[in-house]
Parts: sequence; structure tokens; C-alpha cells
Amino acid sequence: MAKRTGKSPKIGIVVILAVIGFIAAAVVAFYLTNGFQGGGAKGKAEITRPPVVTLTEQRQVTLYLPKKSKRGLYLAAQARSTESKGSMLDAALSALLAAGQGKGEAAGLIPEGTKLRSPIKVKGNVAVVDLSKEFQENFSGGSEQEALTLNAVVHTLVNNSEGRIKRARILVEGEPAESLGGHFDLSEPISADSTLLKPEDRN
Repeated sequence: MAKRTGKSPKIGIVVILAVIGFIAAAVVAFYLTNGFQGGGAKGKAEITRPPVVTLTEQRQVTLYLPKKSKRGLYLAAQARSTESKGSMLDAALSALLAAGQGKGEAAGLIPEGTKLRSPIKVKGNVAVVDLSKEFQENFSGGSEQEALTLNAVVHTLVNNSEGRIKRARILVEGEPAESLGGHFDLSEPISADSTLLKPEDRN
């Protein structure tokens, strides 16, 4: 009997250690599967991507803007610096639209709200320009104003095309425009009128 009672405490200790080991393993497994994941949601370092930077190119363009003289208004070439990620034609015309809706002598040259709807396309020696509906809807001038507006667009495109452009086709909302104010036909490509230019800018 003495031998049997001597072994019982050892067996009990082994059982207790086994239970403790089992519990410890369960706790470790719990934290590995749940505890660490839960804590990781708060402490996990987020991977951030650098912001996308759209590079714009500084360009020199030539705009044709109205000037006053004793004989009335004429168009004069003016060099401007502009930033654009489009073609040179897009950059020049976008700058003209902005200047023509601003203040000063050029104010009112371009109808308020006019925007370039899509990149300018070149077909042969013709630039195809798609302008927003405001170009027609907000135009309120007479024949002289219409001539200045249309020629400012065409002269600006021709001058910034490096000789590629001779005429311009003007669309409104993607559709051919019959006229701007009823005085000039826009159903066909139009050429620039040099008689509206400042004398020293004429060819």
C-alpha cells in the first residue's frame, strides 16, 4: 500500500501540468487567431500610396485679343504663359477662352461659360473645335462682335499650329453650328480674316 500511495502525487502533478499546458496552448491559439487580428486592426501600419501628381507644362502661346483704336476694335497678337497637359492647340484655345471671359479690353470676347468640351482634332489643315452650348446661348453681340469672336478663335489656332492649321470647324455640343449670332455661316470650316488684325500683325 505504501508504494501505491507514493505514486499518486506524481500522477496528480502530471495531470495538473497537462491541464495547465493545455490551457496555455488554448490561450496562445486564441490570441494567434483572434487577439492579434483584432489588435492588428488598430495597430496595423497602413500602407499609403504617394499622391498622384499630374504634371503640367508651362507653355508660351499667342492669343489674339481685341484692342481699341480710333477706328474701332481690332485683334492684336499677345504672348501669354499658360499651363496645360493637352496639345499646344488645346492650351492656346483654353487660354483664349479664359482671357475672353475675364476683365479688361478682352472682356466679352468669348460668351460667358464657354468651355472646350474635348481635345481639338486636326483633319487635314482644319482644326475641329467642340465648344459648350454657352458659346451660342450667351452670345449677344452684333456682326462686329461676332467677327471679332470667330476670328480670335481662328487666328489663335492658326498661329499656334506651326503651320498645320489654315481653317477651323466650330462645333457646339458636338454638333455642327449654323452660326454664332446669325451673321456668319459656320456650317463649313472658316478661315481667318486678316483685315481684323492690327496692321503689323497682318501677313
